[in-house]
Amino acid sequence: MGMRIMGIDPGGTTGVAIIERFVWGRGVDGCGVVLLEQIEGGFEGQNAQGWHRKEQEVGVRVAELVQEYQPEVVVIEDFILGWGSGKTGTAKRGGLAAVRVTSVVATWLYTVLPEDTDWAGCRVVFSSPSVKRGTGIGWDAKLRDAGLWVKGQRHAMDALIHALTFVK
Repeated sequence: MGMRIMGIDPGGTTGVAIIERFVWGRGVDGCGVVLLEQIEGGFEGQNAQGWHRKEQEVGVRVAELVQEYQPEVVVIEDFILGWGSGKTGTAKRGGLAAVRVTSVVATWLYTVLPEDTDWAGCRVVFSSPSVKRGTGIGWDAKLRDAGLWVKGQRHAMDALIHALTFVK
């Protein structure tokens, strides 16, 4: 068995990808996809209490996947909160979803899982949002060429990109 790496794209819809690295130094070709999942947040039109409950559910689902697949590394997309949109982040309530989901996942990774299971834990790495937005790498094309692209799974694909940046 190779090294297991989980990528997480947190937010209103959270993407999760788990890869297994079999061959080092071969880029995308040296990896196999173990799991791709999108966890719908369903935050539209809910009050703050509803948002918090759904974010907890998303975080708990991610923690369940961590417990089941026991990755050696978890790569979580870092985020920006601020005014505006795009690269400057957002001031809307929805912008907090990534923060809250990441908080729940981090709590499970650092406290609950190591105490309640035989799993020894993992290394947590934060990945820049700019990783998936070009910077000359062309991740979407690389995933298509490698036969790893799944149409309609944008958040899972972003999570896969975060996992692959660890082995790049």
